[in-house]
Amino acid sequence: MTKKIVSLCLLVTIFFSLSGRYDPTLAANTNSFQVLVDINQIYPNEAEQATKFAADGVWTIPLNSPPGIDWSKTFDALNAKKWIVSEDNPSSTEMVDFVSSKIGRKVDGAMFYNEDGLATPLTDGQIVAYSSHVVPGFGPVGNRIIVLTRSYAYGDPRRAQLNHALENPQVAGAAFELTVAQIPNNLQIDIGCKHILDLGKKCYLLMPPLTSDYLGYIQSVTNYYANTGLLNNSNVYFVLAVYVRENNPVHFLSTGPNDRNSIESTVKWLNAYRNHTPIGYQDLVINSTCRTGGWAVDQDTPQESINVHVYADSPAGSGILLGSYPTNVLRNDVNQALGITGNHGFDIIFSQQHANEAILFDNKSHPLYIYAIDSRNPVNNNALLTNSPKTITCVPPTPTPPPSLSLFPGWNQIAWPDVSGKKASDIPIECPIAVSKENFWFVPYVKNFGGVNFNFESGKTYYIKCNQAISWNLE
Repeated sequence: MTKKIVSLCLLVTIFFSLSGRYDPTLAANTNSFQVLVDINQIYPNEAEQATKFAADGVWTIPLNSPPGIDWSKTFDALNAKKWIVSEDNPSSTEMVDFVSSKIGRKVDGAMFYNEDGLATPLTDGQIVAYSSHVVPGFGPVGNRIIVLTRSYAYGDPRRAQLNHALENPQVAGAAFELTVAQIPNNLQIDIGCKHILDLGKKCYLLMPPLTSDYLGYIQSVTNYYANTGLLNNSNVYFVLAVYVRENNPVHFLSTGPNDRNSIESTVKWLNAYRNHTPIGYQDLVINSTCRTGGWAVDQDTPQESINVHVYADSPAGSGILLGSYPTNVLRNDVNQALGITGNHGFDIIFSQQHANEAILFDNKSHPLYIYAIDSRNPVNNNALLTNSPKTITCVPPTPTPPPSLSLFPGWNQIAWPDVSGKKASDIPIECPIAVSKENFWFVPYVKNFGGVNFNFESGKTYYIKCNQAISWNLE
């Protein structure tokens, strides 16, 4: 297996010498971008702890890592089911085959590039060849091609070459390889990324670890791209990388609580930076059916349903938790307004039979506080819905009276099914005589005086004689 050689002198350096450092006020409107962890060179002990630095998926070239790694397990721990990109050395398709075999499907993206000192974008012929490559068991690579370059500067031939490659329907997106030593606008990468997004394709920003403060670098990059308006788009991917490990100090796992030079600390910071507070609205309460409804969305996972928690009488912390309820109702109005898909509505009908919900059925007013539960941080980032609390007054349901049969003084005719399952011995004491139709004149059954008992039978009519009016409880 050929070892990938990374030459630092070939990396076009990009320094984000920013007008300002990281500005946390930008995060509120710039956090839809995705984060992939590039496991270019990972050690077995790090792979075993991969959940500690998991993000939104994986960018990978397993060939560069030592043996002893359970790749299927590692990919799963790093959320490869959500998104995974394979990277192949020039003229190779080995990694797209290997990674696909480990995840049991074709990769979501397959990056191929030219290491000619410039990372010149793929030619038409190369795109045809790579897209036609058949991944064993899964078919051709097809329209999953990702091309790589290191500049989109005006006058740089790579700009036109990339634009041409992006016109090819087999190209799903492009990656810009970033480093840390030059003002970014000289390379116009933000403009190139916007062009990719305008085409409905994906833009990958590769962040090599050529620094002694990786977290500080990522914060600077994040701040720069937030100012360009790029980061409020889920087709933008930050790719956090560790490679050339003998020449750089960045590692996967944090070495201490204040470590700023690891993927783990960087992912944690990015997750906190990107995390939207969920939004939603309590639309209504209906007293007559003890019902409330509305919608809630976590913009970090806009296609997924979340839960809402409902508290009675007071906010969370002091109110009574009635329960956790899924947003499993399709709300086309919400989806259209927010430009999303999935089920985000809730329609809750409370029940007196539910232990917690039963407190509502006392004919008194109860304010309902409804919270949208954050999918990434369900403990500390939940949000009270707009228009909540709303007050509900649930009337206790009128008890259903037990079935009964009205009997009058004298002879009464009774029949199936009114008396199904009953015996003569069940007849009220006020009605001492019971007789069957067939034996009406001959065999009276005097219940009070030791008469013969019998079961009422289907299809027969019976007569009982009462000495007063009475309601016979048939329950």
